[in-house]
Formats: sequence, C-alpha cells, structure tokens
Amino acid sequence: MVRSKSGDKPLIDEIIYGIEEVKGVEVNIMDLSKISNTVCKFFILCTGTSNTHVAAIANSVRKNVSKKLKEKP
Repeated sequence: MVRSKSGDKPLIDEIIYGIEEVKGVEVNIMDLSKISNTVCKFFILCTGTSNTHVAAIANSVRKNVSKKLKEKP
C-alpha cells in the first residue's frame, strides 16, 4: 500500500483502501503541493482492466470515503 506523510493522510488512505478493495492496480500518488496554482494537493491514479472495473473502482472510492470520512470525493 502506498502511504503519504501529510495532513491529508486519512483521505488518501481511504481512497487507496477503496481502490485496493476492488483490486485496482498500479496505484500512483502524485504530490502537487509544491506546484503553484493547482486545484488539489494530490492526484491519485490507478489502472482498471475494463470499463466495468474502472466504474467499480470509482464507486468503491466514493462509497468508502463517504462512509468513513463523511465527505464527498
């Protein structure tokens, strides 16, 4: 599992958990915090094996973050 060392760790961890729960692969966390004028601090990418798999990953992340952190991703 990929981990981050920032104040956003709980959100990142829940997103990673949601991806791993449905077997998303090649998970990458891009740290954009040192780039000025960005809309986010981190960008998380992963790979799915089909359109259905990608949709399942997105749904898993959405449900997991909403349930655990009471936030909408």
